Amino acid sequence: MKITTNCGKTVTLEPKADLSFLDLSGLDLSGVDLRGANLSFASLEYANLSFASLEYANLYNAKLQNSTLQNANLEDVNFEFANLYNTDLEGAKFNDKYKLTKI
Repeated sequence: MKITTNCGKTVTLEPKADLSFLDLSGLDLSGVDLRGANLSFASLEYANLSFASLEYANLYNAKLQNSTLQNANLEDVNFEFANLYNTDLEGAKFNDKYKLTKI
């Protein structure tokens, strides 16, 4: 699936895509398959990622505040330094290896 980012760049949303540093805030990305994608430093504020497949994705230092990740598959996702403030994670699938802590 091809989309245009908020900065006018056209990218393909697919497994292992390099979406680092892109502004994807406010976009409807529900159901997208981004397994193994690099979303480090990406802006995803207010984005809809419901039912997305994000297994093994890199969300290092990503901005996810106020986004929706309902029922998303988040197994083995790197959330290190990601901003998850007010993110809706209802029904999201995690594995026991990773724990999210509220600070």
